[in-house]
Amino acid sequence: MLCASSFESALPAAPQMSWMHPVRPLDWSEEAQVAGNGTKLQTFVMQMVPVQLLPMPTAMSNGSGWPQQQAAAWPGCTEVQETPLAPISLQPAVQLEPCPWPAERPGQQAAPSLSTSAKRRLRRQRATEVRAAQALAEESEPPSPSSNTSCDLPEPLNCAALIEALAAGGEARMSALSAMRGSMAELSFGREGCRLVQAAFQHADRAAIAVLVEELHGCVREAVASQYANYVIQAVVTVLPTAMTSFVVKELLGSGAEVACHRFGCRILCRLIEHNGGSGTLAELFEELLAEAASLCQHPFAHYVMECMLEHVPEHRQRIIHALRSDLRGNACDRSGSHVVEAALAHGSEADRQAIAFQLLGTGKHSVISLAQSQYGSFVLLALMQQVPCRLSEEALVHLSQAAVLLEGTKCGQRLLQDLGLITVSAE
Repeated sequence: MLCASSFESALPAAPQMSWMHPVRPLDWSEEAQVAGNGTKLQTFVMQMVPVQLLPMPTAMSNGSGWPQQQAAAWPGCTEVQETPLAPISLQPAVQLEPCPWPAERPGQQAAPSLSTSAKRRLRRQRATEVRAAQALAEESEPPSPSSNTSCDLPEPLNCAALIEALAAGGEARMSALSAMRGSMAELSFGREGCRLVQAAFQHADRAAIAVLVEELHGCVREAVASQYANYVIQAVVTVLPTAMTSFVVKELLGSGAEVACHRFGCRILCRLIEHNGGSGTLAELFEELLAEAASLCQHPFAHYVMECMLEHVPEHRQRIIHALRSDLRGNACDRSGSHVVEAALAHGSEADRQAIAFQLLGTGKHSVISLAQSQYGSFVLLALMQQVPCRLSEEALVHLSQAAVLLEGTKCGQRLLQDLGLITVSAE
């Protein structure tokens, strides 16, 4: 039996361990010397060799101490033989482009990062440059052979020459009208083509126009949204009789309020009301508009349609005025609604004007002053004072003269006082 002491004596003596000194960090101040002085280049290379700091026996591979296979388990523990280093060329094997950014050094502050707006501008600038390069490449690209087959397509019409031919009359006009047949829809949606179509409506006879207009059937809804074709539809309604323009009304049915709220659609409806308002073809379309009269009066485009109906459709004035009076003060002070109130005062009956005056002026001085101080209500108040002479108008004039000092402080109040002759304009 072996005791602990004898067991320890039986083990081979542990080899003495030695530690390698840590590599001194490279001083950045020596970089220039290393690059410019060949004598220190070897030292620089040796300092950059990574060494794993592990306890290393002094002698493992010389037969004394631990066996050879145990020494092999220690990385980097083989016997190191110093051999002279081969001279290293300072020329790099690969020619590298210089880096456009300066190298960061210890203690040197990094460049500030770009702000969000600066990055956004940079992205936009790069995108613009890419698009410009693509456009330039497309322009410089030679046409493909397939593009030469366009000779089978009809050549575009010379709109300017055709307009002159229409104005000249005779055979030239007939030839121009013949050239336009089959292309009416395409011409109507173009900038120059819509002018040619309108010139044809102006110079050609009704029979020739009727033949051309047949090509526009089914295009009315699309023309409402076109900045060019809407003029063609307006010309159709203006030039042709009601029987030949009924297709326009039929294609607008079911979307009357939507068309009235459109920038171009409101123009087409106004032309229809002006030229066909007395006919029965618009009855269904009028019902669609009157059902939404309260909201249409305050719409920036639809209010023109309401004003046109007050002027040209007397049988529906009462319904529009009734819709106005449901929120008369709100309409009077609204940018769009104030125009409809003024149209009601201009085209309504005497009873309608008196009712509007009583509703706006009959509540006393405060109501009059608030209208005078409103940017748009001041115009309605002026129309009431000038078009509805009554006791309420006289009382309102007294209220305005008493509050002249207060009203002169606002631009709209000062203008109202000047229009009513309560103050004089100072000559500068």
